[in-house]
Formats: sequence, structure tokens, C-alpha cells
Amino acid sequence: MAPHAGPSTRRSRRVRRSGAARGGSVFSSDSDGSLSLPDEPDDSDVADPFWARPALRSASGSASPSPPPRDAFHASVPYDEARTRTPPPEPGAPTHPPLSTEEQAELADLEPEEVAVYLRAKQERQRQERIAGVERIEREQAEAQRAERERRAQEERDRWKLTAPQLALMERTAAAVRSSSTPDVLQMRILAGHGADARFSFLRRGREQHWGAEWDRLLRGERVTLEEEKKGLLVGYDSDSEESEVGASGREGDGATAEAQQVAAAEEQAAAPTAPGPPPTLPQESASKRPHSPEAADADALAAAKAARLQRAREWASKRRQELAEEASAAAQNEQSDV
Repeated sequence: MAPHAGPSTRRSRRVRRSGAARGGSVFSSDSDGSLSLPDEPDDSDVADPFWARPALRSASGSASPSPPPRDAFHASVPYDEARTRTPPPEPGAPTHPPLSTEEQAELADLEPEEVAVYLRAKQERQRQERIAGVERIEREQAEAQRAERERRAQEERDRWKLTAPQLALMERTAAAVRSSSTPDVLQMRILAGHGADARFSFLRRGREQHWGAEWDRLLRGERVTLEEEKKGLLVGYDSDSEESEVGASGREGDGATAEAQQVAAAEEQAAAPTAPGPPPTLPQESASKRPHSPEAADADALAAAKAARLQRAREWASKRRQELAEEASAAAQNEQSDV
């Protein structure tokens, strides 16, 4: 086992390694042949770092302040002045927009002042074109965003549009709530059991509520009609009014024509020198004595058909309301039995 190396041994090893690294001998030879350690190097031979020197000396011998300390990041990343300032334009770089061959030929005979005016006008025109292009792109983007918002809003309206099954569910629930002795408690229990179902969102409050106006009307016992039924009623009313106006105008025209014919016949009979005959038929006579025309018969048949159709529609609506009331009462009874 090798003996433990003392401090002197370790120092000699370090000196030997440092001398071997420099490529020279560790020990120096004296005149008598004895070996000794080399002399300590002068301060001028050692390249001390800038943070080890309190001050730097210039060539004249005057002391100058040491540079500020720099951390590891500043020491590793060199400072680049080109990043902090805009490079100046090159001496030969053109300051005006490029010219085509035709423009160069046209500007060859002009004065320098005229050429400068033309170049400034061209540069301003190009700048305005770029501005117009940017504004057009912004308008297109704004229109696209507005169309997207309208599409999403329409999808939201279509999603929460009142349908016949939804209206039937709301009517049954409203009938059950109205017949209950504690309507608020029943609404809370229904909402607690079916709160995750979007069909019962009319029981919610705030922004999460849908079909709130229709639900309030049903709670008051009013009748709610779908939009399709409203449109159908309006269309039927318009068509009936138009047909009635056309029929009335036709009947009035036929009556006026008949009256004019009767008056003309009476005048002819009065002017003719003949024996007195029966008195002429005047327009003031009752309509029962007037001859019935085919147009009047068709109008009467059309009115009768319309009346029959309207009567059937009323009967169907009454029957449908009765069926819905029976379904609502049955649903209310089921809800009460479940509670």
C-alpha cells in the first residue's frame, strides 16, 4: 500500500504537472549542478482578469476606473449594437419606386424637377393603393366575422325554437303546477329531478332559462300557439280577404252592368211612340226580381265551400284543444301520483 502523501508531496506534484503542461522543465539547474525551483513570475507575465485588478493603467501611467462587473449571461452573449439602431440606407440604394422601361423612356426628356414630381406622385399613389388594400382586407374580415356571428345566433335560435313536443311538455307541466297546492315546491322538485335535461330549461332562472314568456303564459292559463300555426292563420286570413274582395268587386260590377242595361232599356221604351206598356224595371227594385247570372252562382258556391271549410277547421281546433287538455290532466295526475 502506498504511503500517504503529505502537503509537500502534493505541492511538488502540482508543480511538476504545471511545468510539464508548459512544455518545460520543472526544476532549474544552477551553476554547481544542483536543482532548484524556478523563480516566481513577474506580475507583468500573468494575465490577470479584469475583475482581479482594482484599476487599469493607460500607457501614460494614469489610473482609469475598472469596467462594471458582468454576470454569466452578459459574459456569454456579446453585445450587438446593430440590434438597437436602424441601419442607415446604402449610398447607392434608390429612394423612389422602381421605374419600368416605358417610364424611363418617357422621363428621359423631362427636367429633374418634373421627374421628382412624377416620382412623388407615383409613390403617393402606391401608398394610397396599399392603404386601400389594407382597408379592403379589414372590411372583408369584419364582414366575415359579422356573418359568423349571425350564423351562430341563427343556430342558437333554431336550437331553442319552440316545437310541438316541447309545447306539449310545457302544457302538461303547467297543468300539474296549477293543480298543485304547493306550485313552487313542485317546480323545484321537477327542476331537481330533471335539471340536466334541456327540455326543462323553462323552469330555470336567469340567462339559462328558455321559453320563459311561453311558460309564464301557460302558468296563467293562457293558450300558446306555435309560430307555424300563426303563419298558417295569417296566410288563410289574407287569402280569404283577397277572395272576398275579388268576389265583392265582381258582384258589384255585375250589378252595375245589369242596372245600366235596365236604365237604357227604360229610356228606349220611354222615347218610342208606342202604346203604353208595363212600367220599366228600375234599379231600385228588389234583387229577387233580377235574373241570376252564372258568375253570381259561382260566387255563392265558393262562399258556401269556404264557410264549410272554416266550420270544419273550427271543429278540429276544438277537438284538438280538448285532447290536449285531457293529456295535460292525465300528466298532472301522474306527476301527483309520483310525488
